Amino acid sequence: MAAAQGDGAIFTVFAAAVIGGVGLNGGKGTMFGAFTGILLLYMIQNVLTLAGLPHFRHAPATGAGPRQENQR
Repeated sequence: MAAAQGDGAIFTVFAAAVIGGVGLNGGKGTMFGAFTGILLLYMIQNVLTLAGLPHFRHAPATGAGPRQENQR
């Protein structure tokens, strides 16, 4: 495993939580809502992939920032 594996995934997790209705200020949410948010987010990613968009174009739609790989 690389040390940077999963780097940038935190934004995707936050986006899925917000889409699913989980409050970021300690609010209440449900497991169904969180699961629905994850499903919806990955359906959006799948549609973007099937549409032929480059991977760096997925970032704004999924809440992830641009990944800067191999930079020191």
